[in-house]
Amino acid sequence: MLLSASQAAIQVGKSIPTITRAIKKGKISATKIEGGGYQIDPSELFRVFPEKKNVTVTKTVTSPKMLGSETLQELNTLRAKLEAKDEIMSMKDEMFQDAKYRIEDLERQRDKWQEEAKANRLILEDHRTKAEIKQQGFIARLFRQG
Repeated sequence: MLLSASQAAIQVGKSIPTITRAIKKGKISATKIEGGGYQIDPSELFRVFPEKKNVTVTKTVTSPKMLGSETLQELNTLRAKLEAKDEIMSMKDEMFQDAKYRIEDLERQRDKWQEEAKANRLILEDHRTKAEIKQQGFIARLFRQG
């Protein structure tokens, strides 16, 4: 596991400028990365500086400025994909809301038509009782006299 200059400084109890000066003077060999930082092999570090006891190294999250150009391109690509997915999600939400409103409107129209059909059926039905119908004679029913 290679160390950054800050991680190396923590490991040996020195400052970051001390570590980078040692690298620039050639006392410690390290690989320079595109973002301007260094990758230092721990064995190379401990060859020059003694290891500090009871040290825990935590993995640091590098900022995009410290990353190489490939990583920046990947980051930009991922951001574009995320924006596209967010746009698709908002379009889906709009479509869902539109469909919901249409369904509610269709249900209201259905209920209105059902009520109207029921009212028309009630108009067409004969509401007289059977006793009233039988009381009329044949001729009264025939000529609708009452």
